[in-house]
Amino acid sequence: MSGTETDRAAAPRWQDDAVLMAVFRYWHAKRGGRAMPSRTDIDPTEIEPQVLPHIVITEVVEAPARRRFRFRLSGTAMKSQVGLDLTGKFVDELNPNKRYAAYIEGLYGTVIATRRPVFSSSVAVGTGLDVYRTTRRLMCPLSRDGSAVDMFLTGQTFQAIGDGEAPTLTYADDFKPGPTAVIDPDAPLA
Repeated sequence: MSGTETDRAAAPRWQDDAVLMAVFRYWHAKRGGRAMPSRTDIDPTEIEPQVLPHIVITEVVEAPARRRFRFRLSGTAMKSQVGLDLTGKFVDELNPNKRYAAYIEGLYGTVIATRRPVFSSSVAVGTGLDVYRTTRRLMCPLSRDGSAVDMFLTGQTFQAIGDGEAPTLTYADDFKPGPTAVIDPDAPLA
């Protein structure tokens, strides 16, 4: 986990989010006794119908200059909440807010470094608006060789707070990162 004890105490419990828990349980079942499952273990038709719109599968693309992340599959809830279809796009190309893109790339980097699922939350804000959008995501590692993370299975949920049209994540004027936690996949779920 990152942050202070106060941050941890104030952090929303990812286990209370039905979509994120369903993604974790599916990922955990597919990993079996391994550190993480492979992409070939993941079959979107096996994922609960109410969860599937919130699913994203992202791949690591090792480019000569730097590591990049490309969305391979993006559920319908993602399109409506993010403001565009993510499929086939790179994180660093689609986000006009480069600070937000760097934040998302940093989360993927944490999953790669720890080889464990990572929970995070953030808030999209718009200038002069009395409404904002919160998002919670659980990024789970996938690996072809059982060692190096090369893809991610992510579940992401959203909530608009306030009156009016909330900004989408991609086109928000700014964002505020929330709590982030590395999840021990072998710890009991409380």
